[in-house]
Amino acid sequence: MLCHSHDVRAIAIDNTKKGRNTQVSAGAAGRLFVSKPLESGHDKAARPFQCSNFSPLFQTASISEDSRLVLCQKGQTLELWYLPEPDDAPSLGGSARAPEGQLLLTISLAGKSIGPDGTKRSADYLCSSAISPDGKRVAASDMTGTRLFGLSVSELQVQRASLPIEVARSAARALKFCSPKLLAVAPWHGHVIHLLDCKEKNIIATFEDHKAPVALLAAGGPGGEWLASADLAGAVNVFSLDGLYHHASVPVGHGAATAMGFDSSGKHLVVVTTAHVVTLYDIESQSLASDIAPFDIPKRHLAVHARVCGVATFPEAPDKLLLWGHNYLLAVNLKARQARDDSSTEPYTWRLWAGIRHVLAFFGLQKPWSLATDSAAVRKRKRGDDDAEASLLPTGLAMEVTPEAAEAGLPTPFERKKFQKQGRPKQIDRGPEF
Repeated sequence: MLCHSHDVRAIAIDNTKKGRNTQVSAGAAGRLFVSKPLESGHDKAARPFQCSNFSPLFQTASISEDSRLVLCQKGQTLELWYLPEPDDAPSLGGSARAPEGQLLLTISLAGKSIGPDGTKRSADYLCSSAISPDGKRVAASDMTGTRLFGLSVSELQVQRASLPIEVARSAARALKFCSPKLLAVAPWHGHVIHLLDCKEKNIIATFEDHKAPVALLAAGGPGGEWLASADLAGAVNVFSLDGLYHHASVPVGHGAATAMGFDSSGKHLVVVTTAHVVTLYDIESQSLASDIAPFDIPKRHLAVHARVCGVATFPEAPDKLLLWGHNYLLAVNLKARQARDDSSTEPYTWRLWAGIRHVLAFFGLQKPWSLATDSAAVRKRKRGDDDAEASLLPTGLAMEVTPEAAEAGLPTPFERKKFQKQGRPKQIDRGPEF
């Protein structure tokens, strides 16, 4: 294996049938390579694949549609961005240009270390964060505990709020605002989920149905009454936020969930697993969707080692799902079935956008963001006319991290003197792009 220029420190092998003995190796230079061993009958092995330097463990994002705010989790700090509404919209068939994001605030959790600006900050990396739907609260956690902040965008102020000791002193593996004042907290250690009333500052419910730490949370439903959770052991559960009880266990088959979301109607929970299987679950009937059986993502669209990181839906296109990862977007139309013979294994039509790098997050916007079919519709929206939404197109917001920022986010690699280069240019951390 000649892909590494420095010492190899760790190797992991996937022995499953689908993995086909795929090897993942890492070295002192901080780079990951995916390769397959030399097989009999072949003169040479396939060229190793180098994984992206982008780390989803330290870089995530959440959105507040009501206030057009995006919260970016970036290593040890949080960045709050505002997306202004464009002055005009593209004509029908034209390309839509994303608004230029404006950085409003940079938030650091208080700690013992001193930052470049002289303020106290935590020396630990953030492990989770979330922003409320109305943009008035921000929650964040590192390994020392979880914090809740009140946010005032007009005055550019952040005020820390008190939390119950069970939440404040526990690191959170996942955070999710189920409503403007209701926050779901999945602790890093243990297998419970706390429901926190952010207004009263108390825990109103604790769910103990999981047997392993919870890694994913999703909230939705026609009235926002459901909370879905997935743990590291592969179990997926649904809880009622109205009655505060366990509602159902979702059968997802082999593999653990890597992405969850609700469809545009809010009646179905969409779960994607490590085995690249997509499952739609009817929450009301507590059964799999009657007209859409679990289906596999075609291998020609998604590599074995790739992971689906999120699910996006659009009210204007209820039959479509968009699955996204850190280097691709993949759309499936659940109603447009393939014209196929009996030997075909792909019942649905797919569209792939490949070649993307360092996707931080993708959001299917549930409300119109002025991407109308003509300028007249934009003017109607500004006047408050109800019939303007009929001419709006489905809108998604994709965020990317620049290669320079992804490289700068890695730990400084150990390099022997003979590999060091004199006069190496300094990398500039440009942050996320919209």
